[in-house]
Amino acid sequence: MTWLYHLTRGTVSNFRRRADRHERRLRLIAPPPSAVPDPDRHLESERAASAVAMFLSQLDPDRRAVFELSDIDGMSAPAIAEALGVKLNTVYSRLRVARDRFRAFASAYRDGRGSCHG
Repeated sequence: MTWLYHLTRGTVSNFRRRADRHERRLRLIAPPPSAVPDPDRHLESERAASAVAMFLSQLDPDRRAVFELSDIDGMSAPAIAEALGVKLNTVYSRLRVARDRFRAFASAYRDGRGSCHG
């Protein structure tokens, strides 16, 4: 029965980590919502989610897979390398490029230069 506890604990921990990463990425594009529901904020959140989806669609499939597995699903680089059947350094390289591109995309989006802004 102890194994079930550890398995559940690990699953919940992975879920929380994934949710935290997702929230941090959304905050890069849009500030956190206020406590009072605001239709403009809701629209802004939808636009931010749309922007993230647009960014992902622009990445080549290899970088997108690594970025999603690491920064969205919370997998470790060694686990990604094993799952994709590539070298660990390849994972790190693809992830670095994808993160750099995401930062540039988020910055352009915030500055009003993003193609899905407005």
